[in-house]
Amino acid sequence: MRYLLLLMLCLTFSFGCGQDHVKARFASLSETNIQKASWCYAVYSALNKYRGPKNQEEMSSFLKGSEKGQIRLERIGVDTNDIDAYCVGRDGEPLEFRWSVKSNPVSAPYPICWEAIGVDGVVQVGISNGDVVDCTSDEELAELKKGKYKPKEK
Repeated sequence: MRYLLLLMLCLTFSFGCGQDHVKARFASLSETNIQKASWCYAVYSALNKYRGPKNQEEMSSFLKGSEKGQIRLERIGVDTNDIDAYCVGRDGEPLEFRWSVKSNPVSAPYPICWEAIGVDGVVQVGISNGDVVDCTSDEELAELKKGKYKPKEK
């Protein structure tokens, strides 16, 4: 959640020089369905006392009716009218989610959703900060499904 807050602050204070760079960074955080679905979940959580939605229907209906949610998501290139379409992975299957996750404003990034099957032996996992992890082993995927995530050094 702190990453989401940081991103929103950057956007708010990025008038004039460098605005194109900020727009490009935001666009890179919402290029794929799994990133957009993760952001929808994270924004829902931030607007609901840091508790994730119980299911896709709750997330979708809340965000479609929330002006604050729509504004936050629009800033990073996510259209709340397409939430259900974002909840489909590259494999054509519905994404699987960790529903009702409780976090807080300074929680470390955590796994939100993943592809049911994956493509070419790689299952993508969406993280609460917009990152996507490519899993090639069942062990790594099992840990992420439990919510255990340690960002790799960049």
